[in-house]
Amino acid sequence: MVLLAPQGSEHVVQVEILMDHCYNFKVCTDLNDGRNMVDKTSLGGFSTIGAFVSDKTRCLEESQRDFRSIYQLMIREKDNIFCERMDGYSIKKTTYGMFDERTRSMAQRLACRLEGQKGKLVGLFMQNSEEWLQIFWAILMNGARPLLMNTRMARPLLEEVLRDYSVETVISDGETFPCTTVLLEELLSQEKTKLLSDGDWANEIVLMTSATTLKVKLCAYTGENMYAQICDSSRIIRESKRMKKHFKGALKQLVFLPLYHIFGLVAVFMWFGFYSRTFVFLRDYAPNTILNTVRRHHVTHVFAVPILWNRIYEEVLREVKRRDDGSYEKLMRGIALYGKLSAVPPVAKLFSKVAFRKVREEIFGESISAMISGGSVITGDVLRFFNAIGYPLSNGYGMTEIGITSVVLSDKWRALTDRNVGRPLHSVEYRISEEKELLVRGKTIAERVWQAGKPVEKDADGWFHTHDLAIEDEYGYYILGRMDDVVIGENGENINPDQTEQAIRLPGAEAFAIVGVQEAGQRVPVLVIQAPAYAKEEQLEALRTEAVRQTELMSGMIRRILLTDEPLIGENDFKVNRAQIAKRIENGTLREAKARVSQDGMDDLMTEVAGIFASVLKRTDPIGPDDHLILDLGGTSLDYFTVIMELQNRFGITFPQDGTGLSTAREIAEHIRRHGGAA
Repeated sequence: MVLLAPQGSEHVVQVEILMDHCYNFKVCTDLNDGRNMVDKTSLGGFSTIGAFVSDKTRCLEESQRDFRSIYQLMIREKDNIFCERMDGYSIKKTTYGMFDERTRSMAQRLACRLEGQKGKLVGLFMQNSEEWLQIFWAILMNGARPLLMNTRMARPLLEEVLRDYSVETVISDGETFPCTTVLLEELLSQEKTKLLSDGDWANEIVLMTSATTLKVKLCAYTGENMYAQICDSSRIIRESKRMKKHFKGALKQLVFLPLYHIFGLVAVFMWFGFYSRTFVFLRDYAPNTILNTVRRHHVTHVFAVPILWNRIYEEVLREVKRRDDGSYEKLMRGIALYGKLSAVPPVAKLFSKVAFRKVREEIFGESISAMISGGSVITGDVLRFFNAIGYPLSNGYGMTEIGITSVVLSDKWRALTDRNVGRPLHSVEYRISEEKELLVRGKTIAERVWQAGKPVEKDADGWFHTHDLAIEDEYGYYILGRMDDVVIGENGENINPDQTEQAIRLPGAEAFAIVGVQEAGQRVPVLVIQAPAYAKEEQLEALRTEAVRQTELMSGMIRRILLTDEPLIGENDFKVNRAQIAKRIENGTLREAKARVSQDGMDDLMTEVAGIFASVLKRTDPIGPDDHLILDLGGTSLDYFTVIMELQNRFGITFPQDGTGLSTAREIAEHIRRHGGAA
């Protein structure tokens, strides 16, 4: 197939379409096909997005620039759709007008519970939901300051914060605390108490850091700080076509990130809620739920931490490798070819649209306009994959203490894929110190920061020390890792874990991380490898051997290697917590990986499969490795389907529907290992 650059261009590129499922292609002169036109009724009557955004931003600039003003302008377009969520098999929608009514009703219900607490901190401990947002604004309406509690934080740390800052009341969707706890269920059933005056509003919110260094900070933001963040977003919208792009007349943001997190609260909610766009809530965080929700609701914007992008990327690679038909090689060649074609954007876009159509169908579909990654390190391989297949993925930067301060806005292939975080947004400035630390100064930075009840001061000239190492080039700033994570290698050189890990390739590992562990009075670098669950001894030994080989090639930088069968990223975490892992190694609570085989010849994986057999069949007698589910154990076809559904959910792999050759614990265990679910 021959694709030509625009007439008059010097480039004429011949392209071989490398992916399957690209037949019946018809070249269209309008790639948008009319799908991205925006109804001006959702733009406050303005005919363009730019005019609408400029008007709303101007109104906020001329207001008191407090949270009350932000809210009033946010709900101005009352007929716009505020949020969507699945209700059974149908989509339930809430308009901005409906949200306003519910929020004011919630504020009235809260009034008697927050009597005498004006100006005080009120904890908000809930999962993402429309009700979370209602209560967030309702606390402010009652004159109190919302303390956005990290629902993933260890309970002792949370209780310590509540004690240190004399928090009297927490509003929760289920969990109770050693202070007055108001449950959401109680609020929803309570009668309204009294009308509130707009003069009662508070003008400060407080966020928690994630305590990856085992120390919690509280960061207070005023309406003026949030105004600066919104002004930055208005400029992003005007400067970046992909950030303002709609699909079928709507811009829909997936609420994946926790709203208590700075990335979720600012980039997901404030940036788009202020301009009355639509939010889509997830029922749960199961992989299929995320993919199906994006496709069903035609989500256009997904902002997330690298763990989501990594999982999608790894699953796609795992799937194409299983096919054994050259699909993996085609995918890799297609990504490389897209990078070369990126010098001629129209050609690259058309190539991506055709060559990777099937890949997009199996992920999010065709509605995605823009994606942002932030919160921790993302690899160049992942960035290249998403941008090549037609999902623009930008890297960004921010912290709980400073807000969201940069994101890659360039459409150039190099800028999007070389792991830079862009240039500072308009309300902030960056500087790199002599020690290579990134310093940030500007209007978005938290008004006040505390740690252990004591204020954390900025420099006299207003610079905030991020403790992140950074460099700058023509494309933007690059975050090299945390200063706190740097350790001295066996060869006496400094080791930056984030950078060093990029040079290590351990395809047989689930994850790995370099951490600084206290040994004999000094912090030494330890490579911690998460081995696959139920790995055999020869697989563990192969991992050790490869890890030793690679670290030897690095001139002995790593002091020792530790294999564990415990997750390095906990279910409540979004990134590796190096401090927590190091602490567990030091106190001996991180379990080492070992291949364990019982006397009856069943290893751990066979034992787990046999346990699922027993649960489904309601048997209490022992089940051997070669007992046939149907012939020996009396199961039915329905029992088999029940078993494989449980296995698919647990291990994330597919099983043949007819059960051919997969009827015993041994056969199923080997299938799981062969297809990447356990080894």
